[in-house]
Amino acid sequence: MALTTTDTVMMGMLGAADLAAGGLAIVLFNQLRTMGVGLITSVGNQIAAASARAETAEGTDAADSSDEVRSIVRAGLALATLAGVVGAVVMLLIGQALPFLGQDAGVAASAQHMLLALAPGLLPCLWFQAIRQFTVGMRRPQALLQITIASVAVNAGINWVFIHGT
Repeated sequence: MALTTTDTVMMGMLGAADLAAGGLAIVLFNQLRTMGVGLITSVGNQIAAASARAETAEGTDAADSSDEVRSIVRAGLALATLAGVVGAVVMLLIGQALPFLGQDAGVAASAQHMLLALAPGLLPCLWFQAIRQFTVGMRRPQALLQITIASVAVNAGINWVFIHGT
């Protein structure tokens, strides 16, 4: 939410048409991101269950449970990859359909440019979510807060560079 809010505030500096186009692109990105995250969320619960089994198991059972954790993480990353690629393609196709959905031609064209920039970011976003679920399932989410806070600052800086051309 902080990233989207930062983007929206900074796009507002450009004017109403740019804010409309950027806001439309962000809404589409967030919808597809949310759907992808929904697919991956169960990884955290599965990791927690496998981790608990590994903690209480002994010998080969503990090794099997550790292998199960690795297998779940790999499956989560594979699912994130599939959802990210499909979501990026869908995002670009929706961008092409915007003029036919009643959007102003100028707003649609600007939104298409932003969607083109956002689409490749869906894949690492969902990879991050898969790793996030792993760390939550392992009861070690502390680094995620630091990464998230740093990403807001980096996002604001990159926005400034792109918006003002510095």
